[in-house]
Amino acid sequence: MLKISKVSLSYGSKQVLHDVSFHLQRGELGCVLGESGCGKTTLLRAVMGFEECSGGSIEVDGIVLSAMTVDSLRQRIAYLPQELSLPSPTIWDMVSIPFSFKANKGVELTEELLQREWSRLGLDIHLINRPSNSVSVGQRQRIMLSVCCLLGKPLIIIDEPTSALDNDTTLLVANYLKSVAKERDAAILAVTHSHTLAEVCDKTLHL
Repeated sequence: MLKISKVSLSYGSKQVLHDVSFHLQRGELGCVLGESGCGKTTLLRAVMGFEECSGGSIEVDGIVLSAMTVDSLRQRIAYLPQELSLPSPTIWDMVSIPFSFKANKGVELTEELLQREWSRLGLDIHLINRPSNSVSVGQRQRIMLSVCCLLGKPLIIIDEPTSALDNDTTLLVANYLKSVAKERDAAILAVTHSHTLAEVCDKTLHL
């Protein structure tokens, strides 16, 4: 589903990535592990076509990323940044926004679907009617993670999904992601500092 082959990327004279290769199949959970500033988020941005590689190639679902293919490839990707708080009065309004996008036309969202996801993530469905600014960062991370996984994309890319969570909740999220990858035949790639998450992954790229 995702093939990163000998990718290099520089900002001016500073080389951020050098000769990076990584493959991820449908049904697999992978992670990029490394310290701050090592290029983890830059690699995610390159996969989505927001950063131009100076060498190597990236393929998504067998299609090489290029200026000609980037728009269509983004239709196959669900992306969750580290901090995401969509402007909306309630949690229900916030989670509904991505389903209104043209790229997600026809994807269903119901309270029952959210309840199914949230029960696996340790979230109470009663949060749905609360003001969007009343939940913790950790709750918001899990709420938007569930939305990302409900969009039905074959490639899910997540930046630091457990940065605000304790170890037990991190393990809960890690197991959720691994189950989603297998159950929905998706490839999931997460950037993380967490060794707890990395230990659950099928594949790990160390940067």
